[in-house]
Amino acid sequence: MKSFVAILATLALLRGGIEFGEGSLTPLTAVMTDIPGTDITVTTGAGAKYLAVGVFDFSVNATGNTGNGVLSIDGVDQSIRATYGVDPAGFRHGGTVPGIWVGTLTGGMHTFKLRAARSGAATVDCPGAWLALLLLEAA
Repeated sequence: MKSFVAILATLALLRGGIEFGEGSLTPLTAVMTDIPGTDITVTTGAGAKYLAVGVFDFSVNATGNTGNGVLSIDGVDQSIRATYGVDPAGFRHGGTVPGIWVGTLTGGMHTFKLRAARSGAATVDCPGAWLALLLLEAA
């Protein structure tokens, strides 16, 4: 994770800024829920570009269950999801998965946050979640 952070910090020096959030949520429910500590609020000009990278550490205790993570921007969940499930043999019970989102913002204040939920009835946790947000202001 440190080399990833160093790359983003170098990119942020080019133009714009970088923000970080970190949190956890245990246990997950079947409803997408905000992960405390991962919210980032920024104010941008119209046309600002963003690169958001979310990393989710999921612990899944039974085959057929998954941990699902998503980025929410201004209360709207983005369509790309980061998902981790136990393999069919049930040997792996934890995994770290990334989600990457890019886009353009309107001018004003925007809130980015990670959210997570489980599918299936077994216990699924997200003991760690990290959000890195790189902003590039429009010229």
